[in-house]
Amino acid sequence: MDMQATTKVGHGKAVVALSVGLSVLLIYNLACILSPVAWSPDSSKIALLVTPPGDDFEIFAIFTYDVTIGEHILLDKVTGEGGALSAPAWSPDGNWIAYYKVDPCDATPMAAQIEDYSEETPVDTVQDQKKPTVSGEQPFSEDDESCATLNVKLMIVTPDGNEQEVLQVVSWANNGDVLEELMLSRLVWSADSSRIFYALHLSESPEFEICSLYLNTGEVQTHVASSTGAFAVSPDGNWIATLGKDGEDSKAIALTELYGNTSQYLPINYKDNQDSIGNVEILWSANSRKVFIQAEETAFYAVDFTNKNMELYTDHAAESIAYPVLSLLDDKLYYLAGCKGNDVNSPEDIIDLKCMNLEDGQIETIFTVSEIPELDGAGRFDISPNGKMVLLRCVMDPEIGDDKSAFVLWDGQKRKIIETDRWLIEPIYTDEELIFEEKLTGQWMGIDGVVLDLIQMEEEMAYDVIAVDEDDEERQYFAHLVNLEGMMFLGMFRDKSLLQQKDSQGFHVVPDVFWKVEQIEPNLLLQELGYEEVSEMLKRGPSLKQGAAETNYVFDGVRL
Repeated sequence: MDMQATTKVGHGKAVVALSVGLSVLLIYNLACILSPVAWSPDSSKIALLVTPPGDDFEIFAIFTYDVTIGEHILLDKVTGEGGALSAPAWSPDGNWIAYYKVDPCDATPMAAQIEDYSEETPVDTVQDQKKPTVSGEQPFSEDDESCATLNVKLMIVTPDGNEQEVLQVVSWANNGDVLEELMLSRLVWSADSSRIFYALHLSESPEFEICSLYLNTGEVQTHVASSTGAFAVSPDGNWIATLGKDGEDSKAIALTELYGNTSQYLPINYKDNQDSIGNVEILWSANSRKVFIQAEETAFYAVDFTNKNMELYTDHAAESIAYPVLSLLDDKLYYLAGCKGNDVNSPEDIIDLKCMNLEDGQIETIFTVSEIPELDGAGRFDISPNGKMVLLRCVMDPEIGDDKSAFVLWDGQKRKIIETDRWLIEPIYTDEELIFEEKLTGQWMGIDGVVLDLIQMEEEMAYDVIAVDEDDEERQYFAHLVNLEGMMFLGMFRDKSLLQQKDSQGFHVVPDVFWKVEQIEPNLLLQELGYEEVSEMLKRGPSLKQGAAETNYVFDGVRL
């Protein structure tokens, strides 16, 4: 990978520094699903699952993003409680993207489950069988609260979104956090793109079956039963590696031959938080001889199952590591590492992206993730198949508005930050609804000492907004003014280019946050609102004015 040292990228005078504990590095942030991305084989595009930050998982969308031209395409979307999409998986031939899908309230009571798992069913050999398919939609009835089964669709869609197909509908036991795990999981393609491998969640022990489905014939094979849904297929397509338990206390990697009767159990103490279909990081070497797994807080195991040799790779400078990615091009292992800062007076930790040469164990720091402005904690990362692009999924902590999900692209020379929440938003206004109010222009002194200066932008139906606080710290925004249902709103942007570039995707009318103009004279009263609040306000129509005592204003001041 052609990576060089990087310098900080400025984002105006006011940037929010990263402050993160090591605990953030080691867990998935379920308040914003940071699921793994899927790269196209030619490294020109990515496919990713996007959900907005927050605790309510009611919006899921899968997009493709063109790294070169910066355009995205919606492939599928699920809206509503009880629905979900998984992380996408790009086929090796580049023709299809596969994923799991659960429609809202598409659940089956226990009595209507399609089949039960029998402990007498042999699992150590490949079994050719045709699984029954759930026919039609079976929405959950409010009269029956025993919603014990999910109808999980195995989906494929073309990268342009023009063709979509339901390959199979399988029955998943709906218990515990299985729906959250499904959001973070993904299907696995065979090397020739002829079939997909998937996990089937059972209600009994063992809890999972690992199966495969041939796209052309619809034939299903069940390969192995496992206590976890974590699995990976070897590059040569001959083996499946799964994580499980070898007895009550010991753990093991199970290797199952796809076209024979061979099975192996390799005892190994891998990390407990990998016992999940969504948190799995089983990595195969390019020659299909070794399996890599994170063993400790700062170490990896490489297990050669041909001779049972086990190697331990350790980063002694790190306090924790996470999200390993094995490059099949240069035999290097990339990962995020949490380290203590060099400044003893600073409590902040450092998050580095590192790579380890597996031939000699040498470690190189690619760049420091914690130097990226506005990140709200470390996310997860991936590298492109050609090894030339780093992608970091993260949550942004902006100066205005709520936290936003985003990803960072870096090629060793340039860094580009793309916020993905905008992709999920339907614009509230259009260019035709923009207005300009002369009375808003000028300087205003707030009761809290903030000076707000609104200036008309040249040749724009927009305002240049500069805020200076008591400490003379200056922040600059850009705003549209729009009249909706008799109410005036300032649509506030941090990035001027978004407001100016009138693109077909409508980003130039999707501000970061709204400031409702309650009144202009004698006091300028501005109330900060999010998209949902403005949408609800528009549904209700103009309401009675609220007094200053009843509303927390983002600005309350008089003209200077």
